[in-house]
Amino acid sequence: MSISLLVVAKNDKAHVSLAKQIENKTCKREYVALLECVLKEDSGIIETFIGRDPKCRTKMAVVKAGRKAITEFKVLKRYSKYTLCQFSLKTGRTHQIRVHSKHLGNPVVGHKTYGPKK
Repeated sequence: MSISLLVVAKNDKAHVSLAKQIENKTCKREYVALLECVLKEDSGIIETFIGRDPKCRTKMAVVKAGRKAITEFKVLKRYSKYTLCQFSLKTGRTHQIRVHSKHLGNPVVGHKTYGPKK
């Protein structure tokens, strides 16, 4: 299951304010995801470079020539085969959480593109 949130400005003043917050990185973006396997660390920072996957141009991946991507994570709960994590984005790359989770070896549960092959 995935949940999307769309923020809509009711007027021009609100739109300008939201745009400035996003540009200045003052708005807080936090997400929760269930990951495959059990993470050993309680929290951490993932810092890589993300760009187009050289093997599949419709996907993003950790690549040397990508753009800097920083994600903070914190374990909320561990299950026998899964880990529930909270993510805080410090940068805003396309599919950042999914790419970083897969890079850790703990992809998002049930994701068709970035999830486990099984």
